[in-house]
Amino acid sequence: MRITYYKNLYTSPNIRHLKAVKWRLAHHAGNLALWVITVSGGKKTEPGGNQLEFFHCMFLHQPWYKKRDLLVIGLAEGRAEAIDLIQKITEDCIAATGGTDLKAFLFPEAQEGQPPAAPRELLVLSVPGAGREPA
Repeated sequence: MRITYYKNLYTSPNIRHLKAVKWRLAHHAGNLALWVITVSGGKKTEPGGNQLEFFHCMFLHQPWYKKRDLLVIGLAEGRAEAIDLIQKITEDCIAATGGTDLKAFLFPEAQEGQPPAAPRELLVLSVPGAGREPA
């Protein structure tokens, strides 16, 4: 397995010695609280294909991960911080592009020659009888 890190790696505030954390991750040393954030492996046309996934670093010991290269977008200490970090990445994406196409936000150079995806309109549901006073 080869681990590649995103050029603007997102990290949670509790990760202090990033070089040591990267070394421990590459050498499968004990990182009991480390969570890894990666781009989901799904195709863009599949539901969730433009999203991120996160998992505990111990999953990297599984045979499936040992056979594949890994692109790490963020590192967090603890599950709650991983969720907060994904929220921050999504907020940055919405602020920059107005949409939630995370792969296009994180890798704009890979999107050259493709028209930008327009943000989808919100679906408004009308519920019969909503807003009426009860009799």
